[in-house]
Amino acid sequence: MRITKLILLATGLIMAFSSVTNAKEPFDEFFNGLLQRGYHEQAIWYIDSMANNAGLPEEVKKTLDYRKAIAQIEAARRSPNLDSREELLVAAGNNLGKFLKANPQSDRVIDASIQRGNVLSDQARLAEARARREEKPADKRPFLDTAHKRYEEARKVFEDANKQIREALTALPKVLDPSKDSAKIAFRDEMRASYIQTQLLASNCLFEMAKTLPEDHKDRKKQLEQAAKEFGETYSKYKSRLAGLYARLYEAQAQQALDKTKEAIAIYVDDLMLLGDQPEQFRQVKLKAAIGLSTIWMQKDEQAKVLSEIAPWLDEQQLRANQERDEDWLNIKMIVAKAYKKDADGRDNKDKQRGNNRREALKLAVDVAKYPSEFQKEALAIRAELQGEDAVAQDDSDAKTFQEAVTAGRDLINEANTQSFAVRKMQADLKATKDKAAKEQLASQIETDEKVVQDAFSKAESKFQQALQLADRDTPSDEVNGVQYFLSFLGFQDGDYWQTYARASFVAQRYPNSPSAKPCAKMALACALRLFEAAPADNRSFELSLVQDTTDFMVKTWPDSEEAGQALLALIGFQLQQASSKELSWDQQKAMLEAAEKSVAKIGDGTAAKADAQLKVGQTYWNLFLRGNSLRREAKDNPDAMGVPTDEQLAAIKEKTQSILSAGVDSYQGEDPDYSYVLGALSLIQVYTDTGEPNKAVELLEKKKTGLMGLVESKNAVATRPGIDQLIYKAAVRAYISALPTTTDASKTESLMANAEKAMAQLKSLAGNDANSQKQLVAIYISLANDLKTQLDNANPASKVALAGAFEKFLNRVAESSKEPNVLNWVGETFYNLGQSFSEDPSFNGDTKSFYNKAIAAYQQIIDQAGSGSLNPALVQQVRVRIAMAQREIGEYEQAVATFADVLKEKNMMVNVQVEAAKTFYMWGLNGGDSKTFYQSLMGAKPNPETKQNVIWGWGRLQSILARYAQAGADPSPFKETFFECRYYLAACRYQFALSQSSKDKKDQYLAAAAKDISSTQSFDPSLGGDEWFQKFDTLMRRIQKDLTGDVKGLDKPQP
Repeated sequence: MRITKLILLATGLIMAFSSVTNAKEPFDEFFNGLLQRGYHEQAIWYIDSMANNAGLPEEVKKTLDYRKAIAQIEAARRSPNLDSREELLVAAGNNLGKFLKANPQSDRVIDASIQRGNVLSDQARLAEARARREEKPADKRPFLDTAHKRYEEARKVFEDANKQIREALTALPKVLDPSKDSAKIAFRDEMRASYIQTQLLASNCLFEMAKTLPEDHKDRKKQLEQAAKEFGETYSKYKSRLAGLYARLYEAQAQQALDKTKEAIAIYVDDLMLLGDQPEQFRQVKLKAAIGLSTIWMQKDEQAKVLSEIAPWLDEQQLRANQERDEDWLNIKMIVAKAYKKDADGRDNKDKQRGNNRREALKLAVDVAKYPSEFQKEALAIRAELQGEDAVAQDDSDAKTFQEAVTAGRDLINEANTQSFAVRKMQADLKATKDKAAKEQLASQIETDEKVVQDAFSKAESKFQQALQLADRDTPSDEVNGVQYFLSFLGFQDGDYWQTYARASFVAQRYPNSPSAKPCAKMALACALRLFEAAPADNRSFELSLVQDTTDFMVKTWPDSEEAGQALLALIGFQLQQASSKELSWDQQKAMLEAAEKSVAKIGDGTAAKADAQLKVGQTYWNLFLRGNSLRREAKDNPDAMGVPTDEQLAAIKEKTQSILSAGVDSYQGEDPDYSYVLGALSLIQVYTDTGEPNKAVELLEKKKTGLMGLVESKNAVATRPGIDQLIYKAAVRAYISALPTTTDASKTESLMANAEKAMAQLKSLAGNDANSQKQLVAIYISLANDLKTQLDNANPASKVALAGAFEKFLNRVAESSKEPNVLNWVGETFYNLGQSFSEDPSFNGDTKSFYNKAIAAYQQIIDQAGSGSLNPALVQQVRVRIAMAQREIGEYEQAVATFADVLKEKNMMVNVQVEAAKTFYMWGLNGGDSKTFYQSLMGAKPNPETKQNVIWGWGRLQSILARYAQAGADPSPFKETFFECRYYLAACRYQFALSQSSKDKKDQYLAAAAKDISSTQSFDPSLGGDEWFQKFDTLMRRIQKDLTGDVKGLDKPQP
């Protein structure tokens, strides 16, 4: 029955991915994905299904026996059935033999040999497991003798492999050139790792051999001592590697087997229990050490140490669903449960701690008893003793019929749902109550009831599994599918999304007319969405394909259903999310957006859902246009820049944006606009403003009945939603100012000015007077200033000067009429951005200093008010930084550095200010400063008289501090982008410093150092932080190569 279910699951998984495999065989990705997620049986079936696939490359087909053996080995390790485990190991050994015979020259030969040793080791462990089932020593002995023989054979295989590897390493040149021998270096590193691995495996076989011998056997002690010696030697050579830690672990276990508990404890406590819980490989070593250490303490009746040292650590651990079933985790839970019980048994009945410890023991015993293992029987016994035999008998009673099991499972789910409702009510009460004693009582009750809920769900899963076991040929398929849905629901609750996706997809696609098909399809989609969310932002294509496949199936199978519509909306949301990701290239974003547009076309015409989706697509197309424009500007200095859209592509995107948005807005016929209309009109106003058609934007703002300004003033429910009103006012300010150059009529000009001022005042009125509201108002003003700069950046060159003049005219008027710090800050920010827009425009030959001087003047008015002490210190600090940046832009570098230093003396951990200060030295060097400024940009400057440390850090220290945010696997952080900026300027400073050298040798020395900076950064992250940073690094590298050797190659683009 179990094998049948696995086949069904595997079939469901293969069906779910059929569109992927038929289109293009992502064999490695899919097969490795199954292995990584623990779906080994499914991986075996996948290999079999691919064996005769004509689309599979021949070189991949040659490896199928090897790959199948790997899957069989892993499946055997996780099989609780010893007979099944034996069958899988025998099959794996045969497949490895077939592979080695057919492919003697394959680069996987050594790996396959190591796996043969693993098969023999696992067969030895299997024999040991059979021995543990026997009670009499005489009955155990044949199995232990078999284990000894298999370990001996495995040790020989590992020793032979170790010899082969040593010979392969000896044949390599002692010195390899990284620029020419990268393949050999990779091979050498791989062989070195395998060399250590086989050495450790061989020693471990000797250790395990010794343990199979009787206590009084003459060879037992000798073999244990030899194993301990070998482990110690391996550890001394490779302390810093994971293999070294395992060697130390096995050394402790060998000392423990020799009854040298003092030595074993010293290793466990001083070396292994001090490891961190991350990465996961360290936690696994620590777990095994905890088992060994706890076992010794329990043998010495020192359970108090287990409870003080091991139990708190165990309680902190967060385990994934598959880890809950892991033998080692079950083992440590069992040991700690026994420690709690043993401690409780030694206490007086009146001792409060006795009851606490019995409850902890029961909780752990219940956890262990859930899963088949060698500890389950003992866990059930402890559970029976602590909970009561009658209760256990009732809990564990098996259903006699399919229907009885299903009814019991449903009842348990209902019980859990009822209890969950009660928990949610108590959680609400907990938030509302202010009484400390009541809070403590509620928190305790919630914790207890949450355990009841989880226990009910766990029991329900057991009942539904029983139902599948009891199903026979006469059981209606609809009822079986209903059980599969409940199991999918429970799997989703448990966070087991991959297994649940496979199960639910199978039911939906195999039985589309079943009552459970649609619920299962929704469950599969929910799992796919969760998997997408959990995947790394830069590697979600596989998970997104699951969402697409499931959605396509639902739309094709039930085209007019509510479920299909919901699935499409979910898919479109995720496609748009991907299309907005800066991790993707512009072309990738465009392709993802086009896919979203196709998905929208599948939604029924005339529906609110379709209108809303179209508007979102239009907005995302506009963001794509803005990014493309930005890439075009940056590419002007780099003719070889990659991933830059053409003018024709941008024109097409712009036209499509306007077409999509205007179609939605123009088609609206009502008098009481809904959310879709307001959002669409707002987006179209922004597009008209940014594309030089502000009068059309003004028309949409002032249109009779549906104009957005009128809607806000009349308190329209949609237009006055929090956030929407703010966006409308910001759009109005930009539209009215942008329309100024289009008229020469004085009254029209005054009207536009007045309307812009009115919108500014209304923006201010949205915020309250408290500190937090004022902080929000500052953010609103700053975002408006940034919007104006973006608009100017994207403006047609012919209209840019006139548009800037309109901005300047309005800003002058505001500055003259207001002394409000937040308003002056906005004026200063906008003047600064005007200067930036023209400074960054290579086609502009005019003077930008007036913009920066006006920014400084506005900022200075704020500083002049600071003496009263009424201003927010954060605003004053921000203004001082902005003054320094404006000083830098007009060439007053010395004053700018002094201002930055004054700010950083007060608070030197402000990374953004450190970046601007380092950048100031760099710009100083480019614009008349001597070579020393490049050195100061690199190494820092302005030492603090007290600490002697540089107040301005420089790029070197900055990148060192920020490196951890850019490491593989690090949590998302804005500092990742800053790290690559620092690494870029680090190389740029060395490059500029090199150009200032009069000696060719010195020049070449620093040029080589700059090139090495970039190479090191690419070794750290081959993508160099994404396409935009890659282009910058590539341009700089080309300049360095031209000046150093004349041979310009640029950087190697990483493979996707």
